[in-house]
Formats: sequence, C-alpha cells, structure tokens
Amino acid sequence: MKNIIILVCDGLSYDMTIDLKNHKSPMKFLNSLKKDSINCTKVFSQAPYTEAGILGLMYGKNPLNDGGYWYGMQEWKNSLYKLFYENKYRIFSSYYGSCMPPELMIYGQYIYSGNYFTPYFSRYIKGKLDYYKEIYDNGLLTDRDLNIIRKMLKKHFLTMRVWHSKIAEINDYTGEYKPSITEDVVRKKYISNWKVKVRREYRKFLQNSKEYIEEIFLNYQKHFITTECDVEGLPLKKELVEQRKWVEKEYKNLFKNIKKKNRNFFLKNFQFPIKEIITSFKLDRKRGMEHIYRTLQSCTSFDTSKMTSINLPQICSSSRAFIRSFMNWNNLISQKINLPFFAYLHLDEFHRPLSFYSHDIVDKELIKKEMNTAKEYIKTLPSNYRGNIGFDLAAKYIDSCIEELYKYLKEKNILENTILIITADHGSSNFGGKVRHTITNNFYKEQYHIPLIIHGLNKNIEINKFHDIKDIPYTLLEQLKIRIPKVFSGKSILKNLKEKNIGSTFVEYTGSGVPDLFRKPIYYQHRDERLVYLLKAYLGNDKIEIMEIFNIEEDPDQTKNLVKKINWNQKKMYIEKYYPKLRKLRENYINWSIEEEEFAK
Repeated sequence: MKNIIILVCDGLSYDMTIDLKNHKSPMKFLNSLKKDSINCTKVFSQAPYTEAGILGLMYGKNPLNDGGYWYGMQEWKNSLYKLFYENKYRIFSSYYGSCMPPELMIYGQYIYSGNYFTPYFSRYIKGKLDYYKEIYDNGLLTDRDLNIIRKMLKKHFLTMRVWHSKIAEINDYTGEYKPSITEDVVRKKYISNWKVKVRREYRKFLQNSKEYIEEIFLNYQKHFITTECDVEGLPLKKELVEQRKWVEKEYKNLFKNIKKKNRNFFLKNFQFPIKEIITSFKLDRKRGMEHIYRTLQSCTSFDTSKMTSINLPQICSSSRAFIRSFMNWNNLISQKINLPFFAYLHLDEFHRPLSFYSHDIVDKELIKKEMNTAKEYIKTLPSNYRGNIGFDLAAKYIDSCIEELYKYLKEKNILENTILIITADHGSSNFGGKVRHTITNNFYKEQYHIPLIIHGLNKNIEINKFHDIKDIPYTLLEQLKIRIPKVFSGKSILKNLKEKNIGSTFVEYTGSGVPDLFRKPIYYQHRDERLVYLLKAYLGNDKIEIMEIFNIEEDPDQTKNLVKKINWNQKKMYIEKYYPKLRKLRENYINWSIEEEEFAK
C-alpha cells in the first residue's frame, strides 16, 4: 500500500508553472519534477474559489451536487479522508475549522494555525446566514430554506462540539490550542462558559429548530450564533512578535523595492488594462470601479509588507511550517505504527496576505535565507517582465517548501512508496496576466486552469487531454484498487492515453456564499480546444441564456466576446447540451433538500 500526499497550492494558476514569453516560471523545482512524473497540462477546476473548487478533489463530484459546496465540504461520507481511514491509512491534514468534516478531528491528526486564532465558527456560518437574513426580512423564506438552514446549523453545532472534545485535543498534532487544559485562568473560565453556551444553544435548537432559526434572524446582531461562536484566539507568541518587528525593520527597503519595481514593470510593459476598464464601466459603474481597484492592487503587488503585521491574523500557517509539521509527525508516528499515511496539506501563501517567508517559524537564519532568495530573484527579472513580483515570490517560496518535502521523502527512503500529488483548488486572476474586474467569481482561463503533477505512478508522461479536478480522486482510488463510491462522477486520467478525442471540461457555479439553486442563477461554462462559452440558467425553469462565447484558438485570453455575432442555431446547439445537466441537478437538489425531514421540528 502506497503512502499518499496531496499538496494543494491554493490559487496557483497553471501558467505560473510554465515559461511564458515575458514571464519565466518561478517554480524551478516543480518544473524539474515534471520530468519524473505524470504531468497533466489540461486539468481544470470546476469553480473559482476553495469552498466550491475542493468538492471535486476531496469528494469526487460536481460543486453543486448534494447541497452544493458549503455543505458538501463538511461531509465525511465518501470523502477521501474516510475512504483512506477505512483502508487502514493514518490520516494527517491541515484543518480549516468549519470547512472540513468535523469527523477529521476524531479519526485523523491535524494541524492548527494556533499562533493566530481558533476556528472562525461565526464567520463561516454567518456568511451563509447573511444571505438568508435578507430573504427572511422580505418575508420570502420557504420550508425548503428552513430545512437547508437546519442542515447547516446541525453540522455547525457538531463541529463546535467535536472541536472542544478530548479526542480532538489528542489529535491536534501541533498542540497549539488545548481548549480544555489551558493554564491561563481567565481563558479557562472563558472557554468553560463558551462550552456551556454551546450545549445550551444546541439543546434549544433540537427542541424546536424552526423557532430557533427565527430567534437568530430576530436578534441577528446579538445572537450567539452570529457573534459569540468564535472562541478568542491565542495572542502571537512573544518570540514571533519580536521576529515580526525585526523582519519589518530589517527588510523595509526590500518591501519598498518590490512595490516600486512591480509598479515600474507594470506600467512600462503595458499591463494597465485601459480598454478592459472602459468596457467594465460600460457594463456597470460598480464593476468599472472594482476593475480600477484590482488594477491598482496588481500594480502595487498587493502590498507584501502586510505579512509582517503583528495584528493581522493569518488564515493559515506557512507552507514550511505545515510541511515540517508533517515531517515531524511522520518521524514520530512511523516509530509506533507500521501503516501507510494519507496526508492533505493546503498551502495558502497567495492569500491573506500574499506571503513569501516562514512567518510562523522562529528562526532568523531561515528568514535571512528566504529574504535573500527574494532579493536575488528580483535581480534576475528581465526588462520585458510581465508578471506580479509578490505573487512570483510566493510561488517561489512554495516551490522551495515542496523541494524540502521531496528531499525528506528521499532521505527517509519512502519516496519510492509514496504518491505525491501537486495541484490547486483553483487559479487566480490579476497576478501577472490580464487584470480582470475581479480576482474570483469570473470565468477566465487563469481562474480554472490548474497544474497537476503526479509523482510515484509513472515517469515522464505528459497528458494533454482535458480533465476536471474530480478525475484526480477517481484516478487515485482506481490505481490503489480502493472502492470508488458511486457518487464519484470522475473518470480515469490514465486510461485511453492514445485516444485522439481530447474532450472538454465544464464549470458549475452559482457565485459566492450559500449555493441557493432556486433563486441564484446557475452558471455553466464549457471549454474545449476551440471554444469557451458561458451559460446562465435557473432551476425553476428550462430557460438557458448564453452570456459569453470566445474563440480561444484566435483569442486565448478571452478578451473578445462573440455572443452577439453567433447565429441562433449555433447557440441553440450549445444550449441543448446542458439541458440534461440542468434537469439532473434539479432532481438531485430537490431530493437532497427534503432529506432528513424527521429532523425538522
């Protein structure tokens, strides 16, 4: 049985991993690894941000199946975690609070970003309840809405209750946050009171869930669910605070230089999207203003100096901290248990804020080395450089962390018995290519085209057929001869490699927030070798509208929308391909939304 490691580089576009005309890839190790691996050049995510994009990778299904992305990410059943656990694998994961199955805290060991905060319970649930609050205020909340909110709250309470359990404390590998055994008297009392409130609120919820939901909306600004679920996080460790201040002072000129050089390259090499901004204003003033804001962000490299702030919480540990935690865990556990492992590590340097050094490891020599790497990289940039320096440095940093993991696996003689998968949950806009009107929630190639390198199955194979992200878990389970659940709708990446038909891929998305499929429009995007077209549909009827059509043979950057130039018969042909998907989705969603009626009180 082979070990499995999945490294998800959040927001890493495929184009960042290849050499382009005016932008060489900063990920040198990753590119060298391709020669010894399966390298897939046409893999696409099916949604533009983590909650939706991860569904295909961890659950093998389309983003809107079975309640959609918010609910789906918390499902233990049929997740890769459960499948590997059932097959006697040791489970190790970076843990994302309410975004991952709470059962993970029971059956696997996980890493917390304990230097910054505890899980954002209120944040995760409130973002979804905000959507329904407006519907409630307008008197439009339906029984179906109530049942969906019940499902969300039930999972939410389960996560909170598991989080402060004894087994979760044991499985918190990094041990940064032990809610029941903290030595701080004030915090201990605070946590004790919080646990009492959770139990009280859960009982009220079970007694009459409909009344409880009404109570939330009536007291929205003060209710426990929307304001008090987040346990106060630990302050930054004193030594980390001191190191942050040192970095800020020591490398102040480096941050200034990054901003200055990025701005100069941006303006000199004509990256300012004047025509696109004018088009955005013609469509909508708000969109035009957003486009200007995103352009200025790209011009200043997203202000990388923010990563030294002692007040700004990070959503995730640094990639090096995650990878070293995994290595330490494996060193410890392999001495006790002779079982294979399944490790899922989510690398987050492109987010909150853009980062390119080990901000949570107290080691000045390491930081000096990483900062010197950044300085040297900036010196190598050619005069015609068209990219974003901050994003490149983050990619280069992740690359060095992946290399450290690879060397560890090799030194420990476990590389040959390990399948290492390097991919992304989605890509990113505004990091060197066309500056779009929004970073996410768009339908351009850089937002969906993701890298996929599989080391440990075959060597030096390049696959140029189209694949969706949901094909990754299907292929992995197939190769390991592990049961593939019926709900997995992917296909094997490694079958029919000589087949001439290179296929297509599609996006399925409703926009950010809770995927309310009966009110919000559903967007389908089809992509093949020649065309990209975007469809807008609603579950309540069979009307499908074509929003965009691009000929990517002539217009690979998707800048010329041809929707008004295509005749109706051709449009009708595109539309009719998606009627079966829409009807199947409608049936799936209706069945899911009425399940567990016995739970409704």
